[in-house]
Amino acid sequence: MFFFRNGSDSDSSDPFLIEERNDDSENSHNSDFPYHHPHHRHKNHNNNGRYFVLFGIYSLLIVTIVVIRVPNKRNTPTKPSIPREPPPVKVFLMVGQSNMQGHGYIDRVDDDGHYYNGTLPWMVQTYPETYGKLRQPDGNWTIRKDVWVTYNREHYLDVHNHVGQYGPLYPGYGGDPGDQDQQMGPELGFGWTLAESLNGPKQEQQILLLKLAWGGRSLAVNFRPPSSGGTTGLYYEAVIANTYKILAQFGLFFPEFDGRYEMAGLAWHQGWNDGCDVNMTAEYEYNLANFIRDVRRDLNVPQLPVVIAVSGFQGYEPDHGRRDAIVEAQFAVANATKYPEFAGTVQSVDTRGFKRDPLPSSPGTQGYHWNNNCETYWLIGEAMAKSMLQMLSKKQNQDHVHHGVVETKLS
Repeated sequence: MFFFRNGSDSDSSDPFLIEERNDDSENSHNSDFPYHHPHHRHKNHNNNGRYFVLFGIYSLLIVTIVVIRVPNKRNTPTKPSIPREPPPVKVFLMVGQSNMQGHGYIDRVDDDGHYYNGTLPWMVQTYPETYGKLRQPDGNWTIRKDVWVTYNREHYLDVHNHVGQYGPLYPGYGGDPGDQDQQMGPELGFGWTLAESLNGPKQEQQILLLKLAWGGRSLAVNFRPPSSGGTTGLYYEAVIANTYKILAQFGLFFPEFDGRYEMAGLAWHQGWNDGCDVNMTAEYEYNLANFIRDVRRDLNVPQLPVVIAVSGFQGYEPDHGRRDAIVEAQFAVANATKYPEFAGTVQSVDTRGFKRDPLPSSPGTQGYHWNNNCETYWLIGEAMAKSMLQMLSKKQNQDHVHHGVVETKLS
């Protein structure tokens, strides 16, 4: 008699511009292992014994062949694996005035053709271990395929162009109309830092930076929140209305996500204009706290994480005036003792250490625009992202995932 057994084992986006698609899925496979039989030794030294051994071998081969052809009814068909659904797109609002727009000169050169200190090529050349990732060997800027940007890019008197520029993250989403690909803001450091933390090699976690910013706009008047009384700011209304407009078109940007997104956070960088007026300075803290409350209410995300990049244009040089008062107000709003309702969900990041001197230490001389220094804008975005990541890690079990958008109150 011959013994045998059989058996089997089974192993149980570049998201894209509208016309592109790249889906990853796991492949399942079956692996049928060969049948086995024990080894037998026959100790018979006569001819009959040898004949028996040969007969046994031939019999074994025949039986084995037959057995191999007989299906194993105990084996069940392997179910095809179902591709894992990618996580919802994380949407981050980036709101403010000209320094949220960003006026870092990307590639300005001097009369000898050398890049100014603080330009992006200078950063890559001077600190390759930190910024070398921003440039490809062929000289082109690196394009992230897991971070996307919508930028209103409009004149400060226009509030209707909710998407003036859209695409994957690369240097060039800063400045006013006509400045495309020439200037950058905090979005570059913000997006890179978020993606490097939230993503793996497959870049499955898609991120959308929804950037709405206008130059020369104050919180006291232009972004004035409803809860502060008086006339609600036109630009506050534009932030809410344009956010809903963009999210209503979410399927155009991410058709494969079937409207699945998470309103993940708000980054705020604003304060220069309020610091130009004593009364605006005095009420900045009050207005900023109301702005956070009202945005959360109007977007229906009660615990929306908010990070504030303080207006540290003076650096650590004492101002003893309105500039210092704005910074103090921005820090105060994130004080959990003073505002317990904001504990764990509102943080302010210090930017004073990011100030760089004007020419020749920076590409420009506009102190109110951080002397047009790209390194400064990168560091501001990076600091905001690190703060945001801390808050996200604390509330990861309380995420608000929206399937579509709620009805907007504004048109």
